[in-house]
Amino acid sequence: MAETIVDPNKIASDLMTELNLDESELPTITRLVNTAISIINRSSDAPEDDTLTIPAIKTLTQATYYDRSLENGMPKGLLMMLAHLQASSSGDSSDS
Repeated sequence: MAETIVDPNKIASDLMTELNLDESELPTITRLVNTAISIINRSSDAPEDDTLTIPAIKTLTQATYYDRSLENGMPKGLLMMLAHLQASSSGDSSDS
């Protein structure tokens, strides 16, 4: 499997396409991506190459783009991804 590298510019570009946004929104999306990367990194010690890292960044970026204050809280899908990232970073493989 190819190693995943967190590239804020690539993530922003991908989101611009996925969300069908005008180029004028690129600075906003880039700023939100950088903020999302910081939040995800602080929420988990999971490595950047974890397969959930980029989807979590994209989900948080999209959520904050459409609801800057996150008035309705974090999306449930993001909370699930963060829980999995936190579990994978703990290194605890016991099933007790």
